[in-house]
Amino acid sequence: MWSYDASLAAKWLVNEEGTGAAVALLEQWADREIAVAAPPLLLIEVTNALYKRIRRGELALSEAVALLRQLLELGIALESPEGLHQSSLELAEQLGLPATYDSYYLALAASLGCELWTADERLYNSVKERLVWVRCLHEIREEAKSSGGPPDHSSPAAPGRNER
Repeated sequence: MWSYDASLAAKWLVNEEGTGAAVALLEQWADREIAVAAPPLLLIEVTNALYKRIRRGELALSEAVALLRQLLELGIALESPEGLHQSSLELAEQLGLPATYDSYYLALAASLGCELWTADERLYNSVKERLVWVRCLHEIREEAKSSGGPPDHSSPAAPGRNER
């Protein structure tokens, strides 16, 4: 199982920098029948990201609704294990994060013992030394540039075994 955050999920829906790599990663997960999960916060954050695009005139309401429907049709596993809120709060404090939103994704991945994939380079850069199981979409883009094709990310590094 792998987990992901709203920054990655949003790239599945709208065409922007990194969308190709995000979609390739999603397709790789589907092809390999890898289960993926996110906290319920994911839908709130993606809805908000779509709403911001409506406000900027980049999307019509009907387009945003259709994109949100597409996301829901992916069969997202929304996980909220016992202790998620406390773990999120503790991780945010330990890592010095400015808010707990990102720490929910981190706490879920830690609870499930799986990697967390993000497109948020700020988050990635702030935790990569301590949480080596956090992966960033830019890794795929860089690997694809150097190898000429999409990389294989089928062997996740589980939290707990690779924390520093």
